[in-house]
Amino acid sequence: SGPSHDFELEFYDALIDENIARVGHALQDSKEEFSGSSSDYHRWIYYALNLLGDPSTLLRIKHDLWIKTSGGDDASTPVSSPWWTSPDIAIDAPDGPWQTPSPFITHENPKYNQTNRVYIRVRNPGCEDAYKVTVKFYWADPAGGIPWPSDWNYVGLVTIPSIPAGGEAITPYIPWTPTGTAIGHRCVMATAECYADPISIHSPRYDNNVAQKNVTIIGSTALPEFQSDFVINVLRVRGRRSMKITFIDAPVGVTVELRIPRTVEIIKKIEDEHIMLDKRGGCLGIIPGKEEWRVVARSLTKEKLITVSIPQFKCSKKERVGLKITVPQNVGPRGRFTIRIAEELDGEVIGGIDYLVRY
Repeated sequence: SGPSHDFELEFYDALIDENIARVGHALQDSKEEFSGSSSDYHRWIYYALNLLGDPSTLLRIKHDLWIKTSGGDDASTPVSSPWWTSPDIAIDAPDGPWQTPSPFITHENPKYNQTNRVYIRVRNPGCEDAYKVTVKFYWADPAGGIPWPSDWNYVGLVTIPSIPAGGEAITPYIPWTPTGTAIGHRCVMATAECYADPISIHSPRYDNNVAQKNVTIIGSTALPEFQSDFVINVLRVRGRRSMKITFIDAPVGVTVELRIPRTVEIIKKIEDEHIMLDKRGGCLGIIPGKEEWRVVARSLTKEKLITVSIPQFKCSKKERVGLKITVPQNVGPRGRFTIRIAEELDGEVIGGIDYLVRY
């Protein structure tokens, strides 16, 4: 035992216990454990340890179950946002012949009050085969952060007998019939685990056994304007909570309006002219006559990314936020864009929702 041994133990702790898969990140994590040490020996070793090779090299040990959280996910954690766009969760809606999952199906919007088929692709980039893999599927109301397990609704599970090292497998379908409040924009989650690779935390950002996806559950009628809602949860966190609305490839003139109950305390600044206190109320189920915050964001330029912020806010209980997206009639030919609403804690994204708008 000695100072060099301390760094070595922290390196393998980063790799095995913290699931930091990139060698450069694992080395840096081991160094940061001793960055404040008063020991000269630790300080000398901190500067002497240098990586010979590509710091982005992925390290794989044993099996490593993985469901992609986004197109750019490489199985290392923590995942950068958006982790709620998994390409490995796909739904086959009952609007024609059922798809054959080979190599994978094309995702479709699920149908309300009808039985849809859910497929999940599970990967194993590790160096050993994984056996008896249990895959579960859940849905939840959309939110900037969804606590586990209180806000997730269990749907069902399937078992994959084995996934070879370096390979992948697609589950048998899980039947899902959305009913009750499961309509409109909602979130779904898939998990995969086996005896040798259990889930450490039900968070797609910190465990690559977990993935999340936004879906739109289609009802029997369409609304003339896109109106939906999402939830501000009372997360057991400390820090400054804020929110960002981002227009991605949106045409000029698109408007996003949020209606937030007055019970949410927004610490508004003078320059936040897009945030108003409205005494009329009555938007999307909010009780008429009650004060509510009205947040209006517009895409005023042709920039690919336009971000509008809601500064620090506090919430003492779970609240529903009304959402309306309006596209002007003179925007030109048909197209589509994305509205991203993300919640942050001390400037770091803790959850988000993407709305794909077609016009």
